[in-house]
Amino acid sequence: MKVVDGLDQATETYLFGDFALASEYCQKILDKDPYNAGTWHLLGLIAHQLGKNEFAETLIKNAILLKNNDADFYNNLGRVYFSNGNFQAAEINYLNAIKIQPHHTKSLSNLAGLFRTIGDLDKAIEYGRLASESDPSDHEARVNLGNVLKDQKQIKSAIKEYRLAINLKPDFALAHWNLSLALLSVGQFEEGFKEMTWRWKWVDFPSIERKFEKPKLDISKNLNIITKSIKLYIYPEQGLGDTIQFLRFGKILKGKNIFSIFECPTELLPLVESSCLFDKVVCQGDDLPDFDFHVPLMDLPYHFGVNIKNLPQKVPYIRLPSYIKDKWFEKLKIYKRFKVGLNWQGNILNPLERLRSLNIENLNSLSKVKNVNWFNLQKTSNRDNFTEISKLFLFNQKGPEPLSELTGLINALDLIITNDTSIAHLAGALGKPVWVLLHYSADWRWQLEGSKSSWYPTAKLFRQSIWGQWEDVIDAVVRELQKHQ
Repeated sequence: MKVVDGLDQATETYLFGDFALASEYCQKILDKDPYNAGTWHLLGLIAHQLGKNEFAETLIKNAILLKNNDADFYNNLGRVYFSNGNFQAAEINYLNAIKIQPHHTKSLSNLAGLFRTIGDLDKAIEYGRLASESDPSDHEARVNLGNVLKDQKQIKSAIKEYRLAINLKPDFALAHWNLSLALLSVGQFEEGFKEMTWRWKWVDFPSIERKFEKPKLDISKNLNIITKSIKLYIYPEQGLGDTIQFLRFGKILKGKNIFSIFECPTELLPLVESSCLFDKVVCQGDDLPDFDFHVPLMDLPYHFGVNIKNLPQKVPYIRLPSYIKDKWFEKLKIYKRFKVGLNWQGNILNPLERLRSLNIENLNSLSKVKNVNWFNLQKTSNRDNFTEISKLFLFNQKGPEPLSELTGLINALDLIITNDTSIAHLAGALGKPVWVLLHYSADWRWQLEGSKSSWYPTAKLFRQSIWGQWEDVIDAVVRELQKHQ
């Protein structure tokens, strides 16, 4: 076996996803030629795919020592650094790749992604455009540029880039996914939810498509027109906030010749059972009941042909068991001031939380509003941050567990103030006044502009006017809160 032929075979095996066999091929090459730079580089890519980033860094650096004029080597070393959060080292290596090959599309596109991540949107757009111009046929570069444009709220241009990517590669699931989010953010729900069905074909989608013996509901099936009675098994797939937001569609199933069965996350079980949204509720992990078809919860709006005009907005659609509801109203009777619940951070493991979350400096002026009884709704947080913020607001209690008790507290409050977390959805689904503090590039469900929510009529939205700056948001919240004094 010639070394070049062997490396081609190893590369093909790597691209097929058989990393163990590709590693074996690489080792055989290095046994014959330990100075083969391409093989060290490929081993680095394999290590990176397996999440062994420190090892990947060492291997790719070996390749660069042997061959320091290959732009791909520097680009992929930059990707490793980016994965580790070492953005400065990533930038240096992307730029090194461009010095070697000025029109290196992947490095230009990766620089766009890097600057987008750190919030330098002007540079992100600059490099995104350079990447697309260097190779107009690169579908991945089109998507990266689209993402940056979307963050800048240039939504029409972003949609154009996503469509160009799909024209170049019709089965490019990531482009369909990003197109869906862009369309939904401007209220184009019918096409947006249709494009969202592509998520299961995106290999990096965080949820895994469920498989059952019974068939999945056909993608073309309109649930508004069911002539023969069916049993439909519905299951959640993403985060708690997504589940709460989409539970509203359970009620539409009633009266449509459909017996609905919902697989409920354990923490939501008391709330879903008392809300009477489905004909039958089973807990995740229970034995499967009998059913005819299954469908992910977030596909329901597509199957109903939901648009901005017929979106079900009636709240509350989540109802508490009466014993929890009564208990918390009784508990809070002693507080005579305006009762406000506060949440400032979501899941700390979510990479988007860096953008969505607030810190003690952001919240300082809010804590000074007089005649307010503050209540903590925060479930998870950096411990030091939580301690300092608790001292600042003189919280009247710790955040209650489990979720049904937290919901009882929320229901007994006068107002909820929260960043973009499941708390916003929970308060909105209960029909409580909720003020949602949004990053400049807000999630699709809050759309691009305005202070009203299409999903929750009792929500008021406070948006950043400048990327990453919360000062104006908090100032606006303080002014509004003072009106309640």
